Amino acid sequence: MNAVAHAVNLSKRLDTGITLLHIAKKDTEINELEQQLTAEAQKINETYNVKPACLVKEGSIFKTINQVAHEVEATLIVMGTHGMKGLQKLTGSWALKVIVGSKIPFLVVQEPPKSAEEEIKLVFP
Repeated sequence: MNAVAHAVNLSKRLDTGITLLHIAKKDTEINELEQQLTAEAQKINETYNVKPACLVKEGSIFKTINQVAHEVEATLIVMGTHGMKGLQKLTGSWALKVIVGSKIPFLVVQEPPKSAEEEIKLVFP
């Protein structure tokens, strides 16, 4: 939900929409996950007064996130992460593996925004 809070702040500032994406491991999970994601979208709408679009796709986070981002013509991907744990310190984080193949900018967050008016500081290579 921290990523959602950041996405809401950005969408309001930039006058854009939000699409929630859930990646299913199996095609048979899609219907149930769509219902769950729709319920989450309703909670987000009630909390932030922003109604996100919902998508559930079968695949792998390492490829499908970027494929869907191109399909919906996303201008930014906001992704939450818990940080590196265990073997990820040696092999690299999942978030980093998702980002590597993307031409669309990512904002990876762990903490909630401090406020809706918070200045966002970005670092570019």
